[in-house]
Amino acid sequence: LDSLNLSFNLGNELTSESMTLEGVFSNPSHKKFSDMNFKTDLFSSLMASIKRCPSSRFLANQKSGTYINSELTVLGPLGNPGIMLKIYDTYILASGKNVKLNVNASYEDGILSVLDSDVNYGNHKLSHLGGEFDLNTFSGNFNSDFATTFIAHNFTSPIELSVSSSKTTDAKLLSVPEKLDLKLFVNSLKCETFSVDQVLEVDISAGNGRIDFSSGENGIVKGAFFDKNLVVDVAENKRCSFNLAEIGRASCRERV
Repeated sequence: LDSLNLSFNLGNELTSESMTLEGVFSNPSHKKFSDMNFKTDLFSSLMASIKRCPSSRFLANQKSGTYINSELTVLGPLGNPGIMLKIYDTYILASGKNVKLNVNASYEDGILSVLDSDVNYGNHKLSHLGGEFDLNTFSGNFNSDFATTFIAHNFTSPIELSVSSSKTTDAKLLSVPEKLDLKLFVNSLKCETFSVDQVLEVDISAGNGRIDFSSGENGIVKGAFFDKNLVVDVAENKRCSFNLAEIGRASCRERV
């Protein structure tokens, strides 16, 4: 086996919808089929594209006018190829809200990279999103410009997210670590009437069925989410508890 060629094309002239797949699997070392290690000896060169495909073909609870446009390229040995994904002018529905996607991403040797991407979800927008995430250690950094609308005011801020974990490099690539730590930095929050030049840091730790978080100087606001309960300590002397399983059930008291 020296090479195997693939070609697949579907199109609808009335809606401009199309799906294409072009690919070549090659055996550059010309090994016999019985001696081949498919993961290392077989190389792939695949290009696939989807244009104006209704999102309802892949996702539930979609509406008319939602489409997916994407391009996928796969290059390299079958066991560890490089992957490039471009999602552009894509509109879908998520939890009843409109989502617009323009994403450029790549994957190589366990590293997921995102470059100059935009994500709109309802009134929230992430623009110029970029960063890297190492699946070997489940750690990485991302940054973006964030914009949202709240109580008739428009807020903007550059944000950074740092992720670290307890995962070791000898663990399986897609295994989820027992503990995950996140740091979110909100820089120079601005709206039409005021601006906050200080950096807001939010620390989040997840593990063992519990999520702990803190923010502000010396953790002035901190809390935890566990067993459908949200507990928040404010200003070191006030504790508020919310039972998320029972809508409207909340209590606040002086912390002992």
